[in-house]
Amino acid sequence: MTDVSTIRLTHDGCPLNIATQVFEEVTRKSNYIQLIDDDLEIWEDFPHDNIIGVFRGIVLGDQTLPNSIIEFELSKGSDLSYSHSETIGKPGWVMFNRQNTHDTPLACGENKLSTAWNSDKSTLRKTGQTDWIWPFRQVLTYCVATNTRYGYILTTDELVVLRVYNNKDGHTGRPYTVQYKSVPIDSSGDSTLTSSLGLKALGMMALNGGQRHIASNSDTLPLNA
Repeated sequence: MTDVSTIRLTHDGCPLNIATQVFEEVTRKSNYIQLIDDDLEIWEDFPHDNIIGVFRGIVLGDQTLPNSIIEFELSKGSDLSYSHSETIGKPGWVMFNRQNTHDTPLACGENKLSTAWNSDKSTLRKTGQTDWIWPFRQVLTYCVATNTRYGYILTTDELVVLRVYNNKDGHTGRPYTVQYKSVPIDSSGDSTLTSSLGLKALGMMALNGGQRHIASNSDTLPLNA
């Protein structure tokens, strides 16, 4: 019998009505950490098989989730994100450990409209291509401010998971590199990386406190290490 949690993680994301979605520019702030296209790279070791190989017992096992008061959880997430900085704004999403809300957030996330942004730069209109780097800069800034290496960007088309490492070991001449992996919202299937599984995997990776803070490339272990 297939576990209920497995069914949920292998289904595609919730269908969204995007008929009224309009174009809206991405957020740009001068104090977001600088990035250029060369500071980005594909997060190659974030495929479905690696995730299942590492977290099989958690993903495929029986789980009983406690009831939560949604308003309470969301308000705590908002307070947590804002406590770190009043100058860069608040992340749209914060994933955190509710047993220790004063610890480093597990991951910081942002929403973007798919009419304005996509991880595939070539699909965007000229204005969008010019601004393509800004959502990466925004989430990187939140990650650095909270010292968590994990983040994500969520649109109506895709979940883009992020992992940050610093370049103190001389990997490049710039301070940070951002790895990213796009997961289509409509992905589904038992052997497919879905947006639900991607988010769950991000949280499970971040629960390892020793591998949550931003580190150098050589000290950032691959998922299947």
